[in-house]
Amino acid sequence: MKAGYYAASAGEGRLFVKVSLHVMEDSISAEITGGEKPHVGCVILALPGESARSLLVEGHRDHDLALPLAEELCRLTGFTVSMSAGIHIDRAESAEIAALLANAREAFDKVMGD
Repeated sequence: MKAGYYAASAGEGRLFVKVSLHVMEDSISAEITGGEKPHVGCVILALPGESARSLLVEGHRDHDLALPLAEELCRLTGFTVSMSAGIHIDRAESAEIAALLANAREAFDKVMGD
């Protein structure tokens, strides 16, 4: 992956999710945000050949989404990856959570060129 800034999004309104990547020489700073209250709910550090590490904000579940995507990004590129994630909608129903996860996956695939 060439150095530069890449971004893609999926969904609308409260189900909107954006994935952005700042690619440097051999590392990537990634961000996944969306919903009604974008924020930082977790930070993942994934290094090639090592287990990823998570730093979580208490009460947030953003790492459930970010951890596998950070690990995948690291595996696909061979780069060190720092990924922050924060997606929130008030009183989310299970179908909305599923839609947010699907939108995050769609935006990730778009930004990766799939």
